Amino acid sequence: MTSETEGNSFAERSQAIFPSDERVCVVLDDGRDCARLVALGYDLAQRLARPWEAVSIETPGTAAGASTDNGLGAALGEAAALGASIHRVSGATTASAVAQHLQGMAAPHIVLALRPRGLIDRIRYGALVEQLAKALPGATFHVVAGEQPLRRARPWIAARSTPRDILLTVAGVMITMAIALLLREFTGATYLSILFLFPVLAASARLGMLAAAVGALLSTVLFNLFFLAPGLSANPLAVQSWVMALILLGVGTYTSWLTGTLRSRINLSDRNAQESAALASFAQDLTRVSDWTSTAEVVCREINRMLGANAIVAREIAGRLEIAGSFPESLALDPLDEAALDWAWTAGEMTGSGSANLAEASWQFHPLKTSLGTLAVLGLSKGDGRDPVMPQQKVLLATMIAQASLAHERLRLEAAVISASQSQECGT
Repeated sequence: MTSETEGNSFAERSQAIFPSDERVCVVLDDGRDCARLVALGYDLAQRLARPWEAVSIETPGTAAGASTDNGLGAALGEAAALGASIHRVSGATTASAVAQHLQGMAAPHIVLALRPRGLIDRIRYGALVEQLAKALPGATFHVVAGEQPLRRARPWIAARSTPRDILLTVAGVMITMAIALLLREFTGATYLSILFLFPVLAASARLGMLAAAVGALLSTVLFNLFFLAPGLSANPLAVQSWVMALILLGVGTYTSWLTGTLRSRINLSDRNAQESAALASFAQDLTRVSDWTSTAEVVCREINRMLGANAIVAREIAGRLEIAGSFPESLALDPLDEAALDWAWTAGEMTGSGSANLAEASWQFHPLKTSLGTLAVLGLSKGDGRDPVMPQQKVLLATMIAQASLAHERLRLEAAVISASQSQECGT
């Protein structure tokens, strides 16, 4: 009782200090401690009596490692159940994404984890808090020590060169060699090593780092054989060959890194634009329906379209769980799946396939929770025993669950208002 009174008095005092339009922003990135950040953000929002949000950050680096499940989807679902608004933000870096999202806010409270980073990232970008402090001078930061970030595949390294790519690179180098010999024969030019930059640049930009390395080494060998005296004899100690090899490898590596990063950013932007449009359409469809059955059908149809999974929505009717909607229609549950469904409804936790509770079930169940409690349960299944949600889809699923939960909360509140109105009419 004392702690609650102290918390309320702190919130009342803070009303005079902080503007009413402030909010608490919890930044969730690629660490394993997302649940801890959500709990801290919720506690801070309660103490300050401010609205709060959980922001999922996507960068080209996190997109490259999207197949790793770090608990982000579960953390977003928990944040939505605790009353947070859910946002997905993308950018070149975490700092740029957060700054763009909070641009225009006077003094937000930002909750984030400070993680150990590599030397190259520290040199390139500097400290995350320093970057945000420059972009958002009025922000207040609540920083916790985070765990080591998950290892992410480098886009330019992850792009593997196929045998066909290597053959194309070899062909490009041989064509360049022929052109260089013709130029030497008819023009007498001798400084022709720069021509070999072209096949190496083309290979690094289009065919991957391995193809570029093959092109650089082959160019060096051919230059050594045909352009260094004596002709048609290899001289491995020639300084010109070593300098040429280092230059071509350096240019190829940098070009491959640059184009790979740009390609990842483009792919990330395209995917986010498609998903944002689909989520906006999903939200609009939910606002157009005003009954439990239609809402359940919209949720199941969109889950099937966006995630490629069979879906059902169950809710309590007359004291027992009933399927309110499904897609495709006429989906049935076996006894084990029904047990997992009951567990999800009773405990308010994810159960079934891919979870720690009744993992033998063929369906995966997610409670649709808000501050009013568990309002319904969403079930997902692939029909072939696979995990119905791939790791890279978990954040999208969490966002859809949050929207579906709010839609069911609206139905519950509307039903309560109608019931109260009818009671008043009967009383009069």
